[in-house]
Amino acid sequence: MSWFGGYVLGTLGSGTGIWMLRLGQTLVLLQVPGAAGWTVGVLAALQTVPVVLLAPLLGAVADRVPRLAVLLAGQLVMAGVAVTEAVRVLAGTPVLAHSLVLAGVLGCAAALDQPVRTSAVADLVPAARLPRGVGAVVLTTQLGRVLGPAAGAGLIALRGTGALFSGCAALFAGFAALLATRAGRRAGRVVRPGGSSARAALRRDPQLLLVLWFVGWGGLVGPNLTTLATLTVVEAFGGDAVAVSGGALALAVGAVGGALWTTAARRTPTTRAVGAGAVACGLSAAVSGAAPTLPVYLGALVLCGATSVFMASQGSALVQVRVPDEVRGAVTGLFTVALVAGVPLGAPLMGWGSDVLGPRATAALAGGAVVLAAAAGLLRRGRP
Repeated sequence: MSWFGGYVLGTLGSGTGIWMLRLGQTLVLLQVPGAAGWTVGVLAALQTVPVVLLAPLLGAVADRVPRLAVLLAGQLVMAGVAVTEAVRVLAGTPVLAHSLVLAGVLGCAAALDQPVRTSAVADLVPAARLPRGVGAVVLTTQLGRVLGPAAGAGLIALRGTGALFSGCAALFAGFAALLATRAGRRAGRVVRPGGSSARAALRRDPQLLLVLWFVGWGGLVGPNLTTLATLTVVEAFGGDAVAVSGGALALAVGAVGGALWTTAARRTPTTRAVGAGAVACGLSAAVSGAAPTLPVYLGALVLCGATSVFMASQGSALVQVRVPDEVRGAVTGLFTVALVAGVPLGAPLMGWGSDVLGPRATAALAGGAVVLAAAAGLLRRGRP
């Protein structure tokens, strides 16, 4: 197996570990005496908001030091969080403040991890293989979303929550060991401190701004499809916990398919493809709200998951291809913000809209807004 093959497996293990760790932190929080429902929302925010706030800064840092070293630091921090959580479980004394602090540390470590794991691909594969390499890493991210909760639930059933955290630590440590073998190398990159900037790169290449536009609008719907699907299954179809799990599984199957589509593609990604993916994401979300039965709705969710991830993976690959190497990390950080910011912005709107208009109408309105915004971007697009 090539070193890049090991890197892809490492990102799969790390991605799985992140979702296992998030699940474990939520379960530990629920065991804290007196923990209210709002604390779960705060915990989730602390796990994700640091990515929005820190990704551009840490992406720029990764342009000044070896990217694999930055990724290694993220794995070590997450392993430390997992070990600390395991010790807390063994001690049997969960404290609310400790849970929230550790969730914030995990969020900061994720900000080290997310922008860099894709931008580092440019250091590891030839330019001709870059789109497929990025697609492979995006695929591991989506598989991690599926495997993480499943593996975590299995470990808890067999050995308890402590085993879950120990498994997380092992996954992070394994990837860190691989990264340590090359973390000091720069793969021949020439770094020019004080030279080009992410802002200058965006001014020189307006197509990159269009990519951020497409992904930003698509991110309002794509990452929040789980919330919309849960509300729709329960309120529109009267589904139980099994049906809700089926909705999550349908989205996951579609997400893996969308990532595989990008990985198998041999064409260089274009802004037209990213924009078309955003249109398809919005359209599939809008149409899903009209599904007459639960099985039809679950089938529509597969399409929603596929188009959402296709848009994101095409955009990520295009950024890696078009951005100058000396600012690749910084621009990747901005791309990450455009994609992830839709969660704290869009989730409350989806919940409010579902309360006022119902989940079906909310899906139609949100999806329609994405279609209009993406179509406007395609009309203004110049040459890809």
